[in-house]
Amino acid sequence: KKKKDLRTLVLSADIHCKSCSNKIMDNIAFEKGVTDLKVSVEQKTIELTYDAAKTSEEALLASLKKIGYPAQVLERK
Repeated sequence: KKKKDLRTLVLSADIHCKSCSNKIMDNIAFEKGVTDLKVSVEQKTIELTYDAAKTSEEALLASLKKIGYPAQVLERK
């Protein structure tokens, strides 16, 4: 069994309330390859851990944009 290629992105997005946070959690948590997701309304950030073998940074950014949250990458871990 090969080791997963897990990567973490810290994204900046225009999140201003709990319902924004919930919408992101409800949609992105179930994207293929996503293993962990944390949304901070206070910091307007999304921390997303994903398996690079199953999805890509571009695909995740596109998914966020599709639900109304275009995001910028702040950090790659």
